[in-house]
Amino acid sequence: MAILKAIVSSGWAAAGFLLMGCNFAAIEKCHEQMKSSQQVMNDMDRTPELEQVEAALLAVSRAHASCQSANRSDEVSKISEAKRRLEAQLKAMKAQAARPKKPKLTEAELVALEKKGDPSCPRGQQYEHHQDKRMIKCTGAQLVEMNWKQATSYFDNRGFAAHARGAVLRFEEGAKVYEFSFDKSESTSAPLCLTIVADPGIPWEEVVARTTGAHPARLKLSKPVSTKRGPLALLVEGSSAQYTVKLGKCEATPGQKPVKSLP
Repeated sequence: MAILKAIVSSGWAAAGFLLMGCNFAAIEKCHEQMKSSQQVMNDMDRTPELEQVEAALLAVSRAHASCQSANRSDEVSKISEAKRRLEAQLKAMKAQAARPKKPKLTEAELVALEKKGDPSCPRGQQYEHHQDKRMIKCTGAQLVEMNWKQATSYFDNRGFAAHARGAVLRFEEGAKVYEFSFDKSESTSAPLCLTIVADPGIPWEEVVARTTGAHPARLKLSKPVSTKRGPLALLVEGSSAQYTVKLGKCEATPGQKPVKSLP
């Protein structure tokens, strides 16, 4: 799984091993716990089971406590972000597991679903139905077209942790983030800006295609993306290690330079 590995690899490795003075043992324990928790997360599946997330959170919590005891503020800052995201993912997974299971569809209902498609997922995509493995096409709104209610339903059904603040609706699952900026809370309109922090290693073209339905080969950096809503401004930040994609009327992230050419 891509969960938080960017945080772990770049942030924790950068902490180094500057062990000083009488606090040597505590600092050494902090770094040992960090390496141990990093290995636990590296061993996780891309789509982890609840038990794997629990084990990762336990390992990260131990590292967090050790580094706090060693008064290592830089390490604690990095670990705190990983711990927060794991806690949010675990909470969302437990909530999803506690929901009543949907009743089985009849053969006639499955045939109708196969014929008409599923309006609860973005058109252009498809999935294998869990009952009999038949392929179901999606016919619903693209993510960039969804209003507040549609986005909430979509991500809630997929186990994302949701956070609302004013006119901003944010969904998190591991290292992946979708942030919808609307004109107002509970808006019935599409977002003014949609920001996606992709899983590490996912190409920006794939992120845009899955969000808008646009063909990846037709996408160009800094050029508007054609959508059902009309052309939307495209801003890509970060690097091939982890991209941030912004669609619509979005502000650049402070301190980040836009990607203007392929590596």
